[in-house]
Amino acid sequence: MNPELMATTTGTAKSEHIGVAMLELPAEVEAQTLSPQIARTFLQCGFDRARRACVGVLAAKMAQKAGKNIVGAVGGVQIPPVDIWIAGFKCCAQKAVPGTKVLVGYSTSFTDQAKCKTVAENQLAQGAQVLFQVAGGCGVGTL
Repeated sequence: MNPELMATTTGTAKSEHIGVAMLELPAEVEAQTLSPQIARTFLQCGFDRARRACVGVLAAKMAQKAGKNIVGAVGGVQIPPVDIWIAGFKCCAQKAVPGTKVLVGYSTSFTDQAKCKTVAENQLAQGAQVLFQVAGGCGVGTL
């Protein structure tokens, strides 16, 4: 596996926006160990492992609390492992808060932070309240 795909993301979120960079839960955490509402959301989306999609629920709930039901996902390169995470994010965000709009964009890079920053700024300009990145080191630009 390409080490860039597994890069740890660190950074500081801008105070006026909520940033969700990475959510790591142990692989053993199953949907059944979460609240019944969240577990149903995961299972409706076809995910049996909570870590694949719980960030979508969190993002949608945070955006709803902020007054807008718009969230964004910034992907690196459009490949199946990235698409799976974004699909889980999107599905669970929309199941958790019906009517949530999910903006999706790809930077075409796992390393160029400026490219992710551009995608993130475009999503923020469209009203996204919470951003999720699946872009390795490039994702620091999302923050």
